[in-house]
Amino acid sequence: MANDLKVLKLNQILDNVIDYRGKTPKKLGGDWSKQGYRTLSALNVKSDGLGNVEKIRFLDESMYKKWMKEEVKRGDILLTSEAPSGQVLFWDSDEKIVLGQRLFCLRINDNHDARFIAYYLKSEIGQKVISDKMTGSTVSGISAKMFDHISVITFDTREEESKIAEVLSALDDKIILNNKINDELERTSRLLYDYWFMQFEFPDENGKPYKSSGGAMVYNSQLKRDVPVGWESVKLESLLLRVPDKSNRIESKDILETGRHPVMTQDTGEFISGFTDEPSPINKYPVIIFGDHSCTLRYVNFPFFRGADGTQLLYFDHELTAYVYVYLTKVISQIPNFGKYERHFKYLKDFEVLVPDLNTLSKFNSILKPMFAQSGSNYLEDRKLAELRDWLLPMLITRQAGVH
Repeated sequence: MANDLKVLKLNQILDNVIDYRGKTPKKLGGDWSKQGYRTLSALNVKSDGLGNVEKIRFLDESMYKKWMKEEVKRGDILLTSEAPSGQVLFWDSDEKIVLGQRLFCLRINDNHDARFIAYYLKSEIGQKVISDKMTGSTVSGISAKMFDHISVITFDTREEESKIAEVLSALDDKIILNNKINDELERTSRLLYDYWFMQFEFPDENGKPYKSSGGAMVYNSQLKRDVPVGWESVKLESLLLRVPDKSNRIESKDILETGRHPVMTQDTGEFISGFTDEPSPINKYPVIIFGDHSCTLRYVNFPFFRGADGTQLLYFDHELTAYVYVYLTKVISQIPNFGKYERHFKYLKDFEVLVPDLNTLSKFNSILKPMFAQSGSNYLEDRKLAELRDWLLPMLITRQAGVH
């Protein structure tokens, strides 16, 4: 190693540790609120950002002041203690948050760059050090005592750490931008769906909003509402194509960190769990991927391999795939016992889907397909950028790559 590198214990570079893991609203004489301050837990903190945001709970002003005697600040590091343990998130926000279950907040002293330390802790090197120090016979976990034993590679000067953090942050900034673009594309697709297929203001033959321009409507007894003439409602199951599942499944042990084609599973919120060097995926696309125990959906319009975790591939006629996907994103939370049992799709099969005429469907696709193409491209680029970021850190630390 270069002579300006130092190996310190995590405790040596900490200014403070905020640990409120045993607190609950009930213990403090209160309860959860419908709005207010977000309470993060290990369920939400992921090394690639916040996850399961729809499950985040809130506390009001009074409970926040009782709970957070010391506040989380921009530049702190959030570290999960268990279930899962070792997830690291650099808190780059002025939002006031509550530290919930199984979550530490680490404040790095001024001699070191907190963003660099966060990158180190979530790198392959840092994660190996953390996992080697895990405690617990049934649940692997991190205790505050471990901070005396977790080794951290640092530099003599904060400036050197900051240079490395800036390089890695530039890659993360691009990933964040891609994610924002994809979120906006997703939001736009749902707004368009609402306007065209809920309010029925799709363009008529003259390019004017159909319903408000006097378009003919007829009562649909299944949906219990008026719909455009010529449109019909059918069970979702009847739209499924009976495509035999002959896809090559990639076992978890065979998934690579890099490779020619992505492997899609529901183990992560992103669905891409890794890659394979298998020569040619035989899965057809576009396809809707449905997590049968995560209740997560994704529209996939690029070559991929399927993991062996039970993730379901939902095939529809190509002209219907984008339409059905947006429909499913809007109704999936209506599944009975949503999020509690596996193989939820059986509960969706009986949902009534309104099928528009082919001309309207074609116009809808002409707008959505380019949007989904961009989203898919951004999605794959994010994975490559993340790979590059994770590869660069050990290279920069060991001086096999330089920062200028």
